[in-house]
Amino acid sequence: MATDLSDEITSSNSFFSQPFMVEIIKLLAGVIFWEIQFVLSKFFLNVLPDNSEKEKLFKRTAPSYCVSTVHATFLTWGGVKIICALYNAPQNEQVILYESTDGSFVAFCEFISVAFLSYMIQDFFHVVHLFPELGGIDMVVHHVLFFVAGFSAYIYGGYPLMLGYLTICEASTPFLNMRWFIKSCKEMEYTLPIVDYIAQKVGMKYRGLPAGNRLEYHISSVFSYVFIFVRVIMFGHGILLLLPRFGKGEDKIIPSFVRGILLVLIFGGFLLNLVWVVKMRGMLKYYRSKWFDKPEDNQQNRID
Repeated sequence: MATDLSDEITSSNSFFSQPFMVEIIKLLAGVIFWEIQFVLSKFFLNVLPDNSEKEKLFKRTAPSYCVSTVHATFLTWGGVKIICALYNAPQNEQVILYESTDGSFVAFCEFISVAFLSYMIQDFFHVVHLFPELGGIDMVVHHVLFFVAGFSAYIYGGYPLMLGYLTICEASTPFLNMRWFIKSCKEMEYTLPIVDYIAQKVGMKYRGLPAGNRLEYHISSVFSYVFIFVRVIMFGHGILLLLPRFGKGEDKIIPSFVRGILLVLIFGGFLLNLVWVVKMRGMLKYYRSKWFDKPEDNQQNRID
């Protein structure tokens, strides 16, 4: 268990101790689990054409988005379960996982932590390898911040309620991935029929690229609202719940410098979310003026 790891880390000559190596093996197993999904996605997507640069880019990046969707769905469910279990729990159980007497819940939180941390490692390597195709420097910073924060809390069993608020942030990711899918489909000739089919099913009067533009805009709008709800409002609520209890109870077993690092990283992650909100709202405004406010574009590929 992670409590054993914290005891070993604080003792001398413990870097290669058995408990520490067990935790490393867990993380490696998690990385392998996510990477297997990546490889399988890449294998099944290999049949797609790659004649243009857009098609080649789609084949390079699609496996990461497939794995991301699975990860985000699972972590969101895990986060909701953790919050429901701990929201009205005693304060000591909210700040230190191992104060809980429910062994199955402790194991579940540990499993969620390993799933989160191992995915961050696996995806980080792909983000760096394909940089900047999967995200810019802000994505790299995001992965580093949240991995360090998550691992620091994990080895001490610290702040499980905050873990729940952290993992439900992934609820916005499937919408981001839907946006990426529509954006990719509208830019490739062989996938434009998919855009037309979706546009028809949702009752749009446009087809082709104009339909893709509008679908991308509307999905982006939904994504921005979900993002604001889970990554600003909910995550901010989690921070407000944490602050009055921070360093005043059982979490004093966590070294003060580690608590300080955690607090800085939590606020750093929250500020990064705010930066992304500003960026998203600016992009939505730009795309609306580009795709909706030009009369000639509004008549293109329109079905009346």
